[in-house]
Amino acid sequence: MTATELSAREIQHRLQQIDPYDFEKLVADVWEAEGYDTTVRQKSGDRGIDVEAIKEQPFQQKVLIQVKRYADSNTIGSEEVRKYATLYQQVSDVDTVVIVTTGDFSTQAKRLARDLDVKTVDGQSLAQMIVQNDNEDILSNYNLLSDAPSVPSNHLNSQSDREVTDTGEEIESLENVSDIQNTNIIKLFVVLVLPSILLLGIILLFSHAIINIYPQDASPEFVQFFFFWTVGGGIILFVSYQYIGR
Repeated sequence: MTATELSAREIQHRLQQIDPYDFEKLVADVWEAEGYDTTVRQKSGDRGIDVEAIKEQPFQQKVLIQVKRYADSNTIGSEEVRKYATLYQQVSDVDTVVIVTTGDFSTQAKRLARDLDVKTVDGQSLAQMIVQNDNEDILSNYNLLSDAPSVPSNHLNSQSDREVTDTGEEIESLENVSDIQNTNIIKLFVVLVLPSILLLGIILLFSHAIINIYPQDASPEFVQFFFFWTVGGGIILFVSYQYIGR
């Protein structure tokens, strides 16, 4: 079987079955076919960089690539795009930040990626890159042209380097989804609950300011309590907005 006999969808499906670390190496091979010198980074301490690609001709280019071997049902959201866009500030002389996935990107993620100058390559696009550039040898090196794709023998031990669920989705991806859900809960609390508490304190203080016209009804403890309530609520609200805005 040759690469031209496979559809882009079939290639994408086969890419989703290989070991995550082998997929990083495959992506590096794809960029090498484009004339780049590539380095596959170790997972620890890579600041989100899986592959570094450098080209000297016709002009120097430095590309940082984050690789996500995801299933179709697992899309990359705007939180991840925003996270990897910070590589422009973290690493010097970066020309392009790229996120490559065998899955897809959400509509919001694609829009944000355009705004932050992050290039996105989904599973279909990656498969088309391989086919259009006639990179059949890359598919062959990772046994993706056989009827039952398997991990190359020289990479069998790499399976233990990354935990993978039975559905082929990385545990790392599930943790990202959990983090995003927790962030959304925090945002809901900050946007709805805290302003309500702060508004209640302001209303009560204002009401007491009117009542305090009559000295016999004055209550210093009441004023102090809701003064600190309002000020403290305002400080918490400000800090919370700073947190979710990062």
